Amino acid sequence: MCKEILIVGAGLVGSTCAYLLQKNGFTVTLVEERLLERKDKLCGGLITPRAMKELQTAFGAVPEGIFRDTFSSMICQTESFSVPVHNIQLVSVLRKDLDGFALEKFTQLGGICFDGISIRDIDSRRHVATGIGKDRTRREFSFDAVVMADGALSHGRQVVAGQKPDAVLSLEAEVTATGAPLLMKYTEELWGYYWYIPAGNVAKIGCVSYGEGRDLETSLSRFASSLGIAMSRVRGAFIPTGGSVLLKHKDAYFLGDAAGLICPPSGEGIYYALKSARMAAQALANAANYEALMARDAKVVEREYRTRQLFFNRKFMDSALAAAEKTPYGSERAVKFALRHFCSFDA
Repeated sequence: MCKEILIVGAGLVGSTCAYLLQKNGFTVTLVEERLLERKDKLCGGLITPRAMKELQTAFGAVPEGIFRDTFSSMICQTESFSVPVHNIQLVSVLRKDLDGFALEKFTQLGGICFDGISIRDIDSRRHVATGIGKDRTRREFSFDAVVMADGALSHGRQVVAGQKPDAVLSLEAEVTATGAPLLMKYTEELWGYYWYIPAGNVAKIGCVSYGEGRDLETSLSRFASSLGIAMSRVRGAFIPTGGSVLLKHKDAYFLGDAAGLICPPSGEGIYYALKSARMAAQALANAANYEALMARDAKVVEREYRTRQLFFNRKFMDSALAAAEKTPYGSERAVKFALRHFCSFDA
C-alpha cells in the first residue's frame, strides 16, 4: 500500500486531503507554490448544503467562526427577468479563512507544508518530484503516489498526464457590502454569469465568460455600476470549464480544479474540492478505485457542461420564465427546477 504521499497545492482541496491522509497514518508532504501568508484564492465563497455536509464529514464538525452571512433567499436574473428565490440554505465564507481552517487541521496533526516551492518536474518512474524555491534552491520530494491539487491551470497535470486543463478566465473584486441581496445573473451578452455575494462587511462581485473575445473588465464594471458599486482592485484567475475532467493518470490523482471539477452554470467548486479530497484519501487508504468513487460526480459535471448554454440563451430563458409566470407555480418554481436539474443546486 502507498504510504508516502506528495500533495501539490495547499488550498482547500490539498489541505483537506493532506489532513485525512495524515489522520490515517500516511507520511504526507504538502507543497505550495505561493507563500502561505499571501495566498488568497479568488472565489465567491458560497457554501451549498452539499458542500457543508462534505465539510462536516471530512473534519467531523462544521468549522466555527468563519462563516460570514446566511442566506434564505437570493435573486436570479436574466437580461429581462429578475426572480426572487426563497427557502434556500446558503452561507458565505472568505476563502482565505476556509483554506486556512483546512491547513490548520493538517498542521495540528503534525503535518508540515513547504511553501514558496514550485514543482517543476515529476519523475513517475523514480517516484521523485523536483521543486524550485523562491530563493532558487532545488528540492526533491519522494513519493509513492502524487496528488495534484494545484488549480485550474495545473502544471502538474500537464507534466504528468501531458494534457492541459480546459479553463476560462474569471474576474472578481472585493467591495464594501451594500446591503444588496445575494445575486446571480445569467446573460447571453457575456455567455456566462455575474455574481454578487455578501460576506459580512465585504462582498464579492465578479463574472466569468465561456465565450471568446469578451471584454470581461468592461462587462464587470457595467454590472457593478448597475448595482451602484465602485470597484478598486479587480483580480483575475482561471477556473475550470468542466469540459475536461481527469481524475487519475498512473500514480497521480487529480483533485478539485486540477481535475476539472466544477458546476459550469453556477461555478460551484467547493463541494467538488471537498468531495474529491475525501474520495482520494479513501481510495489511497483502502486501495480503492478513486475514479469509481468519483464516477457519479464526474458524469454530472460532464452533463452540466453539455447543457450549460441553456442558462446563457436569452430567448430560451426569457420564453421559459414568461411561460412559467402564466402558470399557478410562477417563475420562482421554474428557476428552482432549473437550478436543481442543471446546477445540482440542493439548497
